[in-house]
Amino acid sequence: MNKLITTIIFLLLSITAFSQTEAEEEIFTIAEQMPEYKGGLGEMIKFINSNIQYPKMDAKGLEGTVYVSYIVEKNGKTTGHKIQNSRGWTLETEALRVTQLLEFEKPGMQGDKPVRVQLTQPIKFKLN
Repeated sequence: MNKLITTIIFLLLSITAFSQTEAEEEIFTIAEQMPEYKGGLGEMIKFINSNIQYPKMDAKGLEGTVYVSYIVEKNGKTTGHKIQNSRGWTLETEALRVTQLLEFEKPGMQGDKPVRVQLTQPIKFKLN
């Protein structure tokens, strides 16, 4: 009887371990080594500034900062983009579009293993 219970527990644990997907893996907000954009933070800001387009539909002249959170995956790509504050749907749509273009050269690291890291990126919209 004890052997049967031990076998059932082992099988349940095995099924749980094998069914874990990447989406269920731990997401860090701070890692020993944070993800790195190619060329560093300055290059990432240049990339965002050169790719951002003020939405033409927004005739009201809406300005402000949109905060977008996203996950830098183990391969450096970004996923799970979410708006953290509301500044108008046209600004939010553009902020999401630009942050989805970001790709990091190095993923976050915990010890010697790559990990998923959540970041929040401010995107500032200001009329000239």
